[in-house]
Amino acid sequence: MNANQDSSASICACCASVPLQSYFQPNFPFSTPCTREPHQYPEPVAHDLLADVLYRKDSCKFCRLIGHAIHAAVNEFQHLPLPSLDDGEISLNKLFGVANDTQIRCFIRSEATEMLESEFLLIPNQAFRVVITLRLEGSSKTVQTIPDVTQIRGMLQLLDSSAEILNTTPHHLGREVGSSVDLELLRRWLDICAEHHDHYTPSTRRPPSPFTINLIDIHQRRIFSSGPGDGYINYAALSYTWGGDQKFKLLQSNYDHWIVPGGLPDFEQLPKTIKQAIELASQMGKRYLWVDALCIIQDNKQARDAQLQQMNWIYELAEFTIVAAAGSDAEAGLPGIVPGSRSLFQLTANIQGLNIAVPFPTLNSTIPSTKWNTRGWTYQEQLLSNTAIIFTPHQVYFQCDRKVFQEDVHIELEGRLRNITWEYPGILLSVPMERLNTFRTLSLFIHEGSPTGIFERYKNIVEIYTTRDFGDPGDILPGFIGITNAFQRAPGSMGYVAGLSVAGFEDALLWVPKGPLSRRRNLQDEIVYPSWSFFGWKGGCQIEGISDPQAPLVGEWFAVHGAEEKRSRLPMVTYDAGHFRDRPLTGPFSAKGSGSWDVAHSHALEFKTFVGSFYITGQQHFERGFPVLSRRHSHDINSKLVTMCIFDEEDHWVGTVMIAENEGRGISGRVRREFLAISTRGSPVGCYADPSLYSTNWRKALNVIMAERINEREFERLAVAVIHEDAWKAGKPVEEYVRFV
Repeated sequence: MNANQDSSASICACCASVPLQSYFQPNFPFSTPCTREPHQYPEPVAHDLLADVLYRKDSCKFCRLIGHAIHAAVNEFQHLPLPSLDDGEISLNKLFGVANDTQIRCFIRSEATEMLESEFLLIPNQAFRVVITLRLEGSSKTVQTIPDVTQIRGMLQLLDSSAEILNTTPHHLGREVGSSVDLELLRRWLDICAEHHDHYTPSTRRPPSPFTINLIDIHQRRIFSSGPGDGYINYAALSYTWGGDQKFKLLQSNYDHWIVPGGLPDFEQLPKTIKQAIELASQMGKRYLWVDALCIIQDNKQARDAQLQQMNWIYELAEFTIVAAAGSDAEAGLPGIVPGSRSLFQLTANIQGLNIAVPFPTLNSTIPSTKWNTRGWTYQEQLLSNTAIIFTPHQVYFQCDRKVFQEDVHIELEGRLRNITWEYPGILLSVPMERLNTFRTLSLFIHEGSPTGIFERYKNIVEIYTTRDFGDPGDILPGFIGITNAFQRAPGSMGYVAGLSVAGFEDALLWVPKGPLSRRRNLQDEIVYPSWSFFGWKGGCQIEGISDPQAPLVGEWFAVHGAEEKRSRLPMVTYDAGHFRDRPLTGPFSAKGSGSWDVAHSHALEFKTFVGSFYITGQQHFERGFPVLSRRHSHDINSKLVTMCIFDEEDHWVGTVMIAENEGRGISGRVRREFLAISTRGSPVGCYADPSLYSTNWRKALNVIMAERINEREFERLAVAVIHEDAWKAGKPVEEYVRFV
């Protein structure tokens, strides 16, 4: 008997009456992957009250399984870590914030795996899980629970050791997870991927020359510097959280010593995560491993910048990335690599002759609760990694762009079928975390690789990335370069300026906050990025498609970068694929992106536009729909954003601006503000001016930026606004050559 199996010999009378075998092998019609028809599930069968189940969990094996399954489902729903087996007492108050005598009844049903897509007719056996759902009853029907009990689904799965009893295969059945990782299983996953998954592999792609990378030579315990003449080198990479400064780093002072065989510190002295990643890479047959702290010269800015510019290639060319998603620092290690180093989270029990377990969450349900998922650098590494072996506190996951495998479920067979995805209703078993996959979307005329498709992906990434944390807040732009470099290889991309996409530039410039912002400062307390870039601010931001690309208001944009104040004219392109056919072959806006690092670090924008002057008073309005973001977050108590009226000299309501609530409270009386015309409105939402004076036609709205004049021609961004075109013209704006900083 395994240590994680319930050793209790008893089962209560209520649970003894549950015919478990009929749930794991039901005798009723269900769909096949060929018919694609829905399952005809019987109605859920009422079981006991949850309070009584929890009361008996120490004396009844099945009650304990149900209680742990519900606890795990509640934590997963709230993006909390999976509960361990020694998490202490479980109560209704702890789970749902209600009195422990609240009538919440458990219901039991079967659910089967379903096929979503496949290009083959080889169909593995389907499997069934037992699902525990909850309902409020009697006088408790009006009780409000947090989370809502109807959203919680506890799961039980049959283990492979009981497959013969039901005369079935292990496919989709559970697998016991011990305190150590089965390295042979990890090798099997890599072999299946290499042999059966028809996707890009590192050896078929070459980065632009020169490409130099430092690697840990595990055999010789040194840093090996690979250059263009060394050919393809098979290596693994590590993605982890530093959790503070590192004791062992590659520096200018130790570089000459570390490149000598035996020159690296003894591996036993290294942080646990790095030490165990070296051990794993070696056991997976890899001589070389890339780890940022040991492979980038940390105190040489020129060398560091050169490596950051090619970060997309470093992770894309690695045969696999080891993801340390457990713990919060470099000492967390890789749970399960050292025998006995992994705590037990899987609850199993033998009931009615069947071995049953509470299944672990899927990869996409597990990652949101990790510290690794909050870091900016790791988001780039997630998007760029070709294949990943992901260590969490409870189990290891494997992902490539085709599949996800996990220790506690047998789903390797379907890994041989390229485009097949199985699910239990609402639970996708083999869907990877978000990745770029730009190498499969390099067509202007396929949506995913088109200018529109690329810009949509870019918008989604910006929304996530701007919420991530950095040890040095000034690293937010360098941490984004790998992503934009990968995008720039696609024909539907045209380069990036301080994080803003050149394709769809007006929309990118009109980004809006998701909550209060503050100016971003590096560790030296310096403002390092311009106010017009979302990287110049701390806080989540979002891009909306609100400009009409066919009616631009600004004829030329110039990005200013470097100490020499070099000016680079941005290509004027819309989302029309035809504009990308004549894309430059060289330079910062080409697919090769030569010089893009300098343009990416632009500190100013120069352009000619009209500048208007209007007033705000602190008066708010509550019309729905401006901007799109205000509607989306209107009920988010954390957003703390307000839409505020803009007035002209005669106190007519002429437009709307959205600012942080705390800034709005500081406005008293009439405050004059200047506004820069950016683009004409391109989305069908109103302009939010006085409807008795101005047309409500959304095409009569202008997108403007409320800005503060620093000197005669320099402005800093304050907020995005919209003003009615007629009111704008009546305000007699003045055309100026603006420098936006």
